[in-house]
Amino acid sequence: MSKRRSVGEGYKKVASLLNKTSPKKENLPILEGHPAAQEHAEAVVESQDNLKESIKALKKEFKVYRWSRENPNLKPFLQSYFVDLSICGPMVLDALQKIKAGTMQA
Repeated sequence: MSKRRSVGEGYKKVASLLNKTSPKKENLPILEGHPAAQEHAEAVVESQDNLKESIKALKKEFKVYRWSRENPNLKPFLQSYFVDLSICGPMVLDALQKIKAGTMQA
């Protein structure tokens, strides 16, 4: 029994270092003996991870081709802007207007 326990603890340590633990494999001792509550808690943990991933997905990178009349010797270049799509409208023009408004303030 002690071998199983030490192997399990070793797996948890390695998995926590690699950050690859599955939400369903987590031990929730406070909910022990309540299978319905355990299932619900596991679903909540899983949905929280999905929410974090979807929030990251709402940011999009736009690359704008730039050239300066004041410095014609400089080559044209791409400038990256990261826009949070949850704040601006769904169209590309909305994102460009958001970028323009942000650069005018600075």
